[in-house]
Amino acid sequence: DIAVTYQQANWSLGLAVYKFIVSRDHIQMANNLQLARAKTQFPPGRFEVSVYKGKTVILDGAHNEQKLTALFDSLPASSLNKPIIIFSLRENRDQKIAEYLQIIKDHCSQIVLTTFAVGQDARSIKSVDPEVVKRHADEIGILATIITNQQDAFSFALSQEYDTILITGSLYLVSEMRKLIVD
Repeated sequence: DIAVTYQQANWSLGLAVYKFIVSRDHIQMANNLQLARAKTQFPPGRFEVSVYKGKTVILDGAHNEQKLTALFDSLPASSLNKPIIIFSLRENRDQKIAEYLQIIKDHCSQIVLTTFAVGQDARSIKSVDPEVVKRHADEIGILATIITNQQDAFSFALSQEYDTILITGSLYLVSEMRKLIVD
């Protein structure tokens, strides 16, 4: 099992809330086997680990400073070091690109910038322009490659020498790319 620091904290909080509801609503508590099974479950796209073509692929929608820090704090505990990262942010997060990349800088070997678009028309949710992200990456010394097509970005990451591929930055990106790996 992979020990993920933030998932352990999430579990403790969830269990405390569950116990409160059991007590408040006078419902039957789950048995120890059910609780043990629940403790091993991870939400899709939150430190979701797969093996694909011999590489470890981690999907984690870490889309803010707190989540990125928690993600990278969990990597050493998992003996996963310096992955290649496929990265994209939701359009409205572009004001914090420099801060996000600063967190990423010490934890990656290379970053692949890709895009996503979800929905249609006025309700469409799009990624930040990868050229903008690349300018920030270049400024702080992160090796960054732009590959806007997700399948091509993933193929490129697979072709590199790294054992681990981390897909992060937006739950929208993770959700779309998950289809290439898990489904």
